[in-house]
Amino acid sequence: MSHLHSYIFHIAVYDLFCLAAIFSALTLAILLGFAGKQSPATALWLSLALVVWSLHLAQLPVDFWLALGPLIYFFTCKTVRPEQPFRRMDCAHFTVVFLSPLLPGWLVSVSILVYLYLSHRVIQQFYDRMQTVWMDRPRFAFRRLETFLYLLAFSVLLELFSPVFLLASAAVLVVMAAQVILKPGVFTAIAQPKMIADGLREKSRWLKQTVKERRLHEDPELTLPSLAAKLTVPVHELSRIINLGLKKNFNDFINELRVQEVSRKMRQPAYDQLTLLGIAYESGFNSKTTFNRVFRELTGKSAAEYKSELDKQRPSYNTGLPQRLQPVSLRSEIKRNFMIRNYIKTAWRGLLRNKAQSIINISGLAVGLACSLLILVWVQNEYSTDVFFAGSERLFKVYKSDFYNDTETGSYEMPGILADELKRSYPDIQYATNMGFGETSTFRAGDKVVKMNGNSAGADFFKLFSYRLLAGTAQTALNSPSSIAISRKMAGIFYGSPEQAIGQLIRYQNRKDFKVTAVFDDLPAKSSQNFDFLLNWDTFLENYPWAKEMGNNGPNAFVMLRPQANATTVNTKIARFFDLYWHIDRKKAIAYTDLALQPYADAYLNNNIQSGRPDGGRITYVHIFSITGVFILLIACVNFMNLMTARSVKRAKEVGVRKAIGALRPALISQFIWEALIVTALAVALALPLLWLAQPWFNGLVQKQIALPFGQPLFWLELLGITVVTGLLSGFYPALILSAFKPVKVLKSTIKLDTGTLLLRKGLVVFQFVLAVLLITGTVIVSRQMRFMASKDLGYSRENVVYLPVEGELDAKYAVFKNELLNQPGIQAVSRINMPPVDIYGSSAAVNWIGHDPKMNTQFTHVAIGYDYFKTMKLTLLAGHEFAADNPADTSGYILNETAVRLTGYKHPVGQPITWLGKKRMIVGVVKDFHFHSLHETVGPMVLAAGENQHGGVILIRTQPGKTPTALAEIQRLSKQLNPAFPAVIYFTDQEYEHLYQNDQIINRLADTFALLAIFISCLGLLGLAMFTAEQRFKEIGIRKVLGAGVNTLFVLLSREFIVLIVIAIAIAMPLAWYATNGFLQGFAYRAPLQWWVFALSAGVIILIALITVSFQIIKVALANPVKSLRSE
Repeated sequence: MSHLHSYIFHIAVYDLFCLAAIFSALTLAILLGFAGKQSPATALWLSLALVVWSLHLAQLPVDFWLALGPLIYFFTCKTVRPEQPFRRMDCAHFTVVFLSPLLPGWLVSVSILVYLYLSHRVIQQFYDRMQTVWMDRPRFAFRRLETFLYLLAFSVLLELFSPVFLLASAAVLVVMAAQVILKPGVFTAIAQPKMIADGLREKSRWLKQTVKERRLHEDPELTLPSLAAKLTVPVHELSRIINLGLKKNFNDFINELRVQEVSRKMRQPAYDQLTLLGIAYESGFNSKTTFNRVFRELTGKSAAEYKSELDKQRPSYNTGLPQRLQPVSLRSEIKRNFMIRNYIKTAWRGLLRNKAQSIINISGLAVGLACSLLILVWVQNEYSTDVFFAGSERLFKVYKSDFYNDTETGSYEMPGILADELKRSYPDIQYATNMGFGETSTFRAGDKVVKMNGNSAGADFFKLFSYRLLAGTAQTALNSPSSIAISRKMAGIFYGSPEQAIGQLIRYQNRKDFKVTAVFDDLPAKSSQNFDFLLNWDTFLENYPWAKEMGNNGPNAFVMLRPQANATTVNTKIARFFDLYWHIDRKKAIAYTDLALQPYADAYLNNNIQSGRPDGGRITYVHIFSITGVFILLIACVNFMNLMTARSVKRAKEVGVRKAIGALRPALISQFIWEALIVTALAVALALPLLWLAQPWFNGLVQKQIALPFGQPLFWLELLGITVVTGLLSGFYPALILSAFKPVKVLKSTIKLDTGTLLLRKGLVVFQFVLAVLLITGTVIVSRQMRFMASKDLGYSRENVVYLPVEGELDAKYAVFKNELLNQPGIQAVSRINMPPVDIYGSSAAVNWIGHDPKMNTQFTHVAIGYDYFKTMKLTLLAGHEFAADNPADTSGYILNETAVRLTGYKHPVGQPITWLGKKRMIVGVVKDFHFHSLHETVGPMVLAAGENQHGGVILIRTQPGKTPTALAEIQRLSKQLNPAFPAVIYFTDQEYEHLYQNDQIINRLADTFALLAIFISCLGLLGLAMFTAEQRFKEIGIRKVLGAGVNTLFVLLSREFIVLIVIAIAIAMPLAWYATNGFLQGFAYRAPLQWWVFALSAGVIILIALITVSFQIIKVALANPVKSLRSE
């Protein structure tokens, strides 16, 4: 799966192009099997070459890269000499194929170049055997094949310098395959004359001779029907002779004769008095532009250049005709750039002629592209987070894996002294630092008092994280206990500029002065860290003295390895760090802890520890929305394909007429693909403004400032690639369907779509709604899980509870502040705790009890609470009693939660001893389990100690329901009165709890939005099909109405087909939806059950939306006057 993820989910430009190239090559390899009916052996060699190239690019264990040269060689041989069979001795060319993995890359490339040279020699030998005749083109028969061989050789040479150029050889092979599929015989037109029947050859010779003798080509108004009339030959027969016998279309045939005529007259003195344009008009041309273009296309020179060369070759005194006319060298393929203008005009007229379906096509594609581009920008932003640091390949985040019996858990929480111990113990670690929890603190400088968000870190912090320093150095920043580093923003607030801030004193929490030793630039948006100041690590240890113990965990740790160090080796060494520190013998221990390093660039996305290892997290959401973006774009493309194939019957006569006047299938395919590309380009033009308009809303949704990369060339390159791929994906199959119509059947109005085409169209509708059902069902499940978490009983009541940090004089005046608050009518209870109550962090394995196995290493969460904590948070006491002011002895006891009691094995825990952090005390109470983390985690063991007189933490206040505003005003008043230096910052417990699920809520909102858009795009396509069906069956409906059919009957008749398809889609999607959503819910320790009615509701919503979509158009047709539909009969 890691290999799959690297190709599918790692959003890098090179990977995207590789994936697209592999997909295109394998698709074309399969199509070659069907396209090579006239020359299956030739197609087989090229098909195998594409497969070999795909295996090489995919870096699979099976690699036959050495076979590419022989395959191209035999493809060339079979193209040039189709009559030559593949001999048994030719197998010798493939005997060394299995040595590909063993040979150096440059030697394999040399082998391919040798075979490309041999292929070139095969073509040259063919030319040497041919005789050049006037107006023939054997020397150019394989010019296109030679060009491909040159390009392939050049790309292989470039690959010697960089493997990126492997995509260049991909482009050459893919274009070669596309040429073989779209233009059968493009490389073999001259080499295989035997394919022309003798009768057809005679007719072709007769046609050329007759037209020349009767000088019919000199008629400027000549058309295929008029030529057929003059020759008394049916139009279709004349078209067959020109197309199959001469291998040309009508215009090429006539223009070639006219150019020959111009060339002949240029040599005759009788025409010297005429200008070149006059000669052209005498030869049958009626347009200067057409003459100049055709002459240059057929001769490779302008008419003036050609005439000038003739004058130089013939002496001025020689007035006679030359004995031999100079041959006109014709190109094997006429450049058709001028046809693009025709395609654009035709496509534009088609869009105007079918306005409703054009709007549906373009708007559906535009919305799909806008959504996909928005997701692409977000995904790229996620992947680019935390990857910009210098030496990022050596920067790691430390995590631990805890093993106990058969269970394995993990965490990023570390002892506060771990970083220094690792740096001291392992020379391969160059720098190391711990980092705290993050805090909001009050700073004072002069008369300015501001609260800022910040953190604490070690002296090596700026050596690991290469944030730009505006003042100070990485060596001196945070190098003393009283040092502080501040941001540009904070320096501007207090001192005006970074330079003026250096060396200044700033007061922290009104209790200690710090010296500014560094000013760093405001953190970039692509950093996952968020702080405006950093204190020296000693300050953190002063605030949290328990972090000095190796058995207590809380902060994070980061290391940077030395340049020559090997991460795998260092991982192996530090894994046993705790064994050495605690002198643990693993052979006897039932519990132990491993340390390991995770690349920091990977930690942002893979931030979830599963089974002791980083696995999942934000990367799961990135994968989900990458797939969602692809789904939405596919739905939009399916809309286009469905509407194009549905309209194919209406365009059948157009195809028939084009074929009747000489259009070949490749030209028709090109036309329809160009039309698809034009529609896609218009959709992109509409998608870009939609993207720009959606950006502010999207940034607010994901709570990030993501800038649209309109100024980056790479974005436009990606956009161009998406446009081309979308256009080809949308237009290729409809082009194949439309171009396959037989002109005879079309012009006789007997054409109809075959069963396979109809089944495919229905299959596309089913596929489209399978994706839509998956998205809407997933959205319902995610929303239900969010509501489940919001309503689940946490074991405490978070409503009407606020808290504020203990700062300044509130520590010493806490008792006064509490009593004053309790005297206010809007306040029920007041208590305190050493950290915010919704996400309690910090753990320790230093817990012991009677019967405790010393080999056991279970982490207990510890917290210090004040009196009335249970009353304030409405916790349930199961045994014993809580800490109370009237029982001072309780301050020397502990309260355990249910999980901790089960772990100790005490049947009657109250009164039993337990040792925590070396302090042996009695259990005075047992509290019912309550959630102190998010519901992603199960409730762990917890020890609660008395902390009425602790320092720091937060003050909890429960307000009377309905009186919260009044209570908040009193809290602000009393805080300002007792603690004037620190403005009170009040937090709402229920809001802070919701912040724990910020990522989940973002995903929920995104899923809602994109599911609705997917349904909208699907319904647009359904509306288009309903409009087309109603139009096609307009007369049928009129007849049925005349015969007595009512509106209800007609509604059921017309809507039944769509509903059946949607029901099939639901039947396919529901098992897939259950599997996908069940996997998503596994990330939650507590989850809403998957119930059948959720899926039934989703299915019902889909069917209802589909009925609403098609009902308007169907009812409109059913109510129409039948006279209008039957009038033409």
